[in-house]
Amino acid sequence: MATHAENMIKFQKIFGFGMPFDLLSTGLAKRTVIDIIKFDHQLTLHHPEYNSEKCTYKGKSNYSSSMVVEEVYGKEAVEFIKSLM
Repeated sequence: MATHAENMIKFQKIFGFGMPFDLLSTGLAKRTVIDIIKFDHQLTLHHPEYNSEKCTYKGKSNYSSSMVVEEVYGKEAVEFIKSLM
């Protein structure tokens, strides 16, 4: 299992911005836990063509944050995010 620091570094390398981790859940679970709501917001900020409220990406409807992550960053990025939930 990767350390919190390793997860933070990996996240930064993949996404190019800092990981919004859930401090309370990370402490309770004793492993890195992402704040998925903040992550979704960051995706919207870094990819303006993604609208999390309307679930659209580049004009396509029914797009989840997971779908955006896969399209932009790849399947490994999706699996990494899942491991942090």
